[in-house]
Amino acid sequence: MRALLPSAHAYDISFWDVASIIGSLVGLDSIQVIWDQMANLATGREFDPVVFSVAVLDVLTIFPPPAAA
Repeated sequence: MRALLPSAHAYDISFWDVASIIGSLVGLDSIQVIWDQMANLATGREFDPVVFSVAVLDVLTIFPPPAAA
C-alpha cells in the first residue's frame, strides 16, 4: 500500500515565501506604491503624482473594475 500512496513530507515554508509567490502573481509592488504615496500625501511629505498614477493603472490592469450592467 505504501508503494501506491507515499507518505507526505512537510515543507519548511515561511510567510515571506508565500508572500513572494503571491507578489509574483499579483502586482503587490504597485499596491505598496499606492499605499506609500497616499501616506506621503496625508503626512505632507513628497507626493509624486506620476508614480501614483502609473501604480493605479498597473493595479487596474491586473484587477479591472466590473463591467456596468
